[in-house]
Amino acid sequence: MSLRLSLKKFTAALVAFAVMITLLAPATTFRAFADEAYLFPVSGGYRITGTYSSSHDGLDIAAALDTPIHATKSGTVVAVIDGDVPNKWIGYGRGVVIQHEDGMYSHYAHMNYTSVSEGQYVSQGTVIGGMGTTGNSTGVHLHFAVATSIYGAGGRINVNTDAIPYIYGTGSQLVTPDITTDKETYKVGDTVNISWTASPADSNLSHYWLNIDGPSGGFGPGRMDKNTSYSFTASEVGNIIMVVYATPYGSESGEGSLTATKTITVIPAHEHSYTSKITKEATCTEDGEMTFTCECGDTYKEAIKATGHSWSEWTVETPATTTSFGVETRTCSKCGETEARTIPKLDPSYDDFLLGDVNNDGKVNSADITKIAAHIKGLKTLDEDQKKRADVNQDGKINSADITKIAAHIKGLKKLQ
Repeated sequence: MSLRLSLKKFTAALVAFAVMITLLAPATTFRAFADEAYLFPVSGGYRITGTYSSSHDGLDIAAALDTPIHATKSGTVVAVIDGDVPNKWIGYGRGVVIQHEDGMYSHYAHMNYTSVSEGQYVSQGTVIGGMGTTGNSTGVHLHFAVATSIYGAGGRINVNTDAIPYIYGTGSQLVTPDITTDKETYKVGDTVNISWTASPADSNLSHYWLNIDGPSGGFGPGRMDKNTSYSFTASEVGNIIMVVYATPYGSESGEGSLTATKTITVIPAHEHSYTSKITKEATCTEDGEMTFTCECGDTYKEAIKATGHSWSEWTVETPATTTSFGVETRTCSKCGETEARTIPKLDPSYDDFLLGDVNNDGKVNSADITKIAAHIKGLKTLDEDQKKRADVNQDGKINSADITKIAAHIKGLKKLQ
C-alpha cells in the first residue's frame, strides 16, 4: 500500500470523525434566546392525530401537503435528513433537527421538503420546510418531538420527553365541559339540542365523547371528535341523562377524561296549557311583560302597554305679573311625576283695574261671581275687558278656580293681590 493511498484513507476518516463530532457536540454559537418560549411548529388549520406515549415518541400534527413548518425555538440546525438513513433516522423520512440554546433538541419528521442546511442558525418561527408523508407515514403530517439528546440506544433519536408541556405549558390540557340544553323539560317528539363548551386553544389535544341514557337504555352517539353539539328526538317519557367526556387524544378508554352531566325530563305529548304571570310591571312610560308557561316548559311572552300618565289639573305656583312670567304645575297621580309650564306675562293694562271686579264698579262682590258663573255656563259671554278682570288666577282661562278665589276674598279668607 502506498503512502499516498494511506494518507487519503486517513483524511477521509478524519473528515467522517469531524462530521460525527459536529452532530454529537452541543452548538457553541449560543444566542440570547435560552429563555425563549417554544412556538407551535404549524400555523393555520391543523389537527392533532397522535400524542407522546411509550410506543410513540412525538406529537403528530396533520395538515395539508407542504403546509409551512416553523422552527419552534431559535437554534442551530444540526441535522438535515433527506430520506431514511439506516440505524439513525429509519422510518422518519425527510426531516430536520435543531439544537436550542437551552440544550434541548427539536425534531421535525416526514417532511415533503426542507429549506435549511446543517450548521445554519435559525430564528424562532423560521420556515424550515413543508409538511409531507415521507418515511413510515400513513398520511400527510408532521411528527414533532422534543428531546434532551440526539442519539440514544441503537443509534435512534433519543426522544425521552413529551413535547406538549413545551409548546402548551405545564398543567392540564383539558377543561371540564359545561353542558347546556335549550330547556329543561321536553315533550315526546320534541328535538333536544345539546351543546358543551370546548377546551381553550389547546383543545386540539382532546376529543369528546357523548353518552345518552334514557328510560329504555343508552343510545348515545359515542365519539364526537371536535364536535361540541348534538341533537336528537325525545321519544319516550322519563328522565334522560347525558354525559360528555373531554378525553385526551389517543385515549379510547376514557382514562384522564373530564366529565359533565346533564339531566332533562320528557313528558307526554300534549296540547299546551299555559299559565300567565306578570314578570315586569308596566309603568306610565315603559311597557311591561307577561310570561305564559306550559307545564312542559314551553314559554312565550307578551308586552303590556305603558299605562300613560293620569294628570291633575294645572295649579298656579307662581302668578304672572306684568314684568315676570308665572309658573303652573300638574302631577301624575300614579307615578308622582310632575311637569311645569310657563304662564305668560300679564298685559300692562292689568295695573289699571282691580282683579275680580268684573262689573268695573270698584268692588269685588257676589255680583262679579254671578257674571263669571254665567260666562262659564255659556249663558252670557264676558267681553275682553271683563275677561281680564275675571281671570283672577291670571292663567288665561276663566273657570271655577277664579270663582273660588273671589269667594275666599269676599269672606276674608284670602285677599286677592
